[in-house]
Amino acid sequence: MVKATLLYHPSVDTKLALVTDCSDFAMGGVLQEISSNGPKPLGFFSKKLSPTQFKYSTYDRELLAAYSAIQNFRHLLEARVLTLYVDHKPLIFAFTQKQKKATPRRLRQLDFISQFITDIKYLPGKGNVVADTLSRICEIQFSSLYDLELWANLQETDEELRSILEGNAKFSGNSVKVLMPDVATSLYTDNSTGISRFYVPLQLRRRVFDELHGLSHPGIRGTKQLVGSKYIWPDMNKDIGIWCRACINCQRSNVHLHTKTPLVQFLIPDERFTHVHLDIIKLPLCIVISTV
Repeated sequence: MVKATLLYHPSVDTKLALVTDCSDFAMGGVLQEISSNGPKPLGFFSKKLSPTQFKYSTYDRELLAAYSAIQNFRHLLEARVLTLYVDHKPLIFAFTQKQKKATPRRLRQLDFISQFITDIKYLPGKGNVVADTLSRICEIQFSSLYDLELWANLQETDEELRSILEGNAKFSGNSVKVLMPDVATSLYTDNSTGISRFYVPLQLRRRVFDELHGLSHPGIRGTKQLVGSKYIWPDMNKDIGIWCRACINCQRSNVHLHTKTPLVQFLIPDERFTHVHLDIIKLPLCIVISTV
């Protein structure tokens, strides 16, 4: 989502809209700025529910999502005009309900929410796409890697796997065909380490590397451990090493040369502007003038 959209800098004189949603296992929200050109995203929020929060009612989960989102964006909401949008219609009457019917937890959350907002509006689920997606973040999958039928077809046509099964190629693993649960698809896996690891056909190896390595760019050793815990293919460590060394983001963040400037002693200036100290912070020049 970071690559799919661009966050905007907040303006002082515009209204804000906080859209929240909560599913059975997570909650999400998006802070938007209302402008003539439509809503502009300022930030996203997503958090998994705890085992205790799983048991909350729908009303309590939706209220918890609004409460948690305001806590997350508190530094942007103070002294601002804000409207809260929810897709659970009973929540719009939260501030008009009788306190006797509310639990202590609801009262505490409503008391905190009322410090920032008293305007709650209903937004149908069809229009609450962003917050709904963030509340179901764990269901977002990469179709190319989670399509089991695609894996099965590519494994059947993979020449290296065929050579391994026929015994014509050296392979340290133990290839076994396993039936996947809940689907009528069988995939070749390796269980030589006691953990089932999927055999990756040639067409999907780089995709597997990009998805796992791109999470945090952990380096060659970390990527080998991460990929090797779930997948296997011939010369896997060699391929991972080559791809890691060719990763542009890793090269940009990896500093090989550390220049340490020795400490020097400056003479006490006799008058102002005798010494002019220069330092380069990326670009342009940052000039620091001594006024001692």
